[in-house]
Amino acid sequence: MAKLDKPTLTVSDIAKKHQSTVAAIKKQLAMGRKVEREHTSNAAAADEIARDHLGEKPDYYSKLKKAHLEEDEDPCWDGYQQYGMKMKGGRKVPNCVPKKKKKINEADAVDMDRVLAAFRKKETGSYDGDYASDAAKRTHGKMSASGAYQFINKTWRNTTKNLGVGTEYKRAVEAPKEVQDNVMRSSLQKNIDKYGLQGAVNVHYTGNPEGRLSHKAAAANRGQNSSTYYKDFEKNMADYDEYKKTKVASATPSTTSTATSTSKPPEPVERPTVTSTATQTQAPSKVTSAEMPGDSASDFVKKQLKVAEETTMNEERAIISEAIESIIDNRLADMKEQFLAALNEKAMMKLDERKQEIAESMFED
Repeated sequence: MAKLDKPTLTVSDIAKKHQSTVAAIKKQLAMGRKVEREHTSNAAAADEIARDHLGEKPDYYSKLKKAHLEEDEDPCWDGYQQYGMKMKGGRKVPNCVPKKKKKINEADAVDMDRVLAAFRKKETGSYDGDYASDAAKRTHGKMSASGAYQFINKTWRNTTKNLGVGTEYKRAVEAPKEVQDNVMRSSLQKNIDKYGLQGAVNVHYTGNPEGRLSHKAAAANRGQNSSTYYKDFEKNMADYDEYKKTKVASATPSTTSTATSTSKPPEPVERPTVTSTATQTQAPSKVTSAEMPGDSASDFVKKQLKVAEETTMNEERAIISEAIESIIDNRLADMKEQFLAALNEKAMMKLDERKQEIAESMFED
């Protein structure tokens, strides 16, 4: 008799394995012996082959009989699939192997941006996170947690080593924002696939998926256990959408539509009125001594100089008025020229004042 690679179960073992009765297995075995004897003359080998089949599927021969041995019928039981043929008892039989269940990557179904933000909110009090947070400074070296996700130094070094990311930074706080996020994201994805979301949260907080926390660690975290931590984390997850709406609203500048607005046109600029009398007052003409009235020469000169002074002031006002109009019309070049002219007129007025003083001194008695 050919020796098989694996031990063959007894009838009672088969019944116990599939939670069936011994009588039912014996009935199947009788059917199996008959079928297998068609392929071998060795009764013991036929019995062993039949029990091997029944050990994998307790109703194997009932289904085989129902299929009438059709080639296109699946010879394997539920949850199994044929993967070629194998030699068993000196003959080829279908090689039935368990169907591979498609692994569900739970991390793909999780909004990782939301998860990371919830951790930042929990660890540093802000969804944006305080990437420069350093517990060592606050506790004078008693605690080493740092960064937006509060990695303790030892955990940070082990995690970066296992992931092959951020190993050049000895502490989380030394790593830039992008590296801290990348390390946390990669670590979470790995642990979520293994333990689910809550298990991954527990691993980050306590170091194990069950959420066990030593007395020393609990004291360092002010008695907060893993259940309380996870509840806070879930609340942060739930509130994240509202935070994003608020952030977007505050960052968006308000725009006022002018399509339906009925705003009034701008009021015209009222220009200051400066009355020019430059054309009304004529400059004094030259007068000879024969034309002088009964006044003295000194009085006559004084009158003439006064008229000249008034004329100069009027001309100066006119120039300044033009300069103001240029300012209103935004004609800067003209404005400059007009103010220079006004300054020149002022200088001429000072010169005339000096002339008046000289003339008065000449006609003094």
